[in-house]
Amino acid sequence: MGIFGKFLKKENKTKEPQQPEHPTTISYDDLLRSVLQRHDLRTDHKGALAEFEAACSGQPDTAEKFYWLGCLHYTIAGARKDVAHVDKAITTFEKALKLKPDYPLPYKQLIGAYISKRDRGKVISTAKRWLEVDPNNETAKNILSQYS
Repeated sequence: MGIFGKFLKKENKTKEPQQPEHPTTISYDDLLRSVLQRHDLRTDHKGALAEFEAACSGQPDTAEKFYWLGCLHYTIAGARKDVAHVDKAITTFEKALKLKPDYPLPYKQLIGAYISKRDRGKVISTAKRWLEVDPNNETAKNILSQYS
C-alpha cells in the first residue's frame, strides 16, 4: 500500500459528514413590502407573484407564509379589479387557517375577501369560526352583529 496509501486512507476516515443547510427564516412582511415597492401590480402582477414565490420557495409551508401570499393576491385583486385573485386569496387564507386555526390575521382578511364577493353567508360563517378560536374577539363580534 505504501506510505501515501496509508495517509489517504487515514484522511478519508477523519472526514466528517456535512450537515444539510436549513433554510433561513424570512420576514414575509418585509418581503411583501419590498415586492410591492418594485412592482406596479396593475401592469406587473405576475412579476410580483414570481418574485414573492421564488423568495418563499425554500421556506416551509407555514400559516404565516400562506397568509402573506394571500395578502399579495388580495392586493393584486384590488389593484386589478380581478375577482380571480380574490378567489386565490381566499384559498390561500384558508390554507393558513388549516395549518394554524388560532392565527387571527387570516380571519380578518378572509372576511374582507368574502365581503368583496358579497357572500354574506361566508362572512357570517368565518366570523363564527373566528369566535370559536377567540371567543372575546371584538372584530368578529362586530362583524356578526352587522351581518346577522
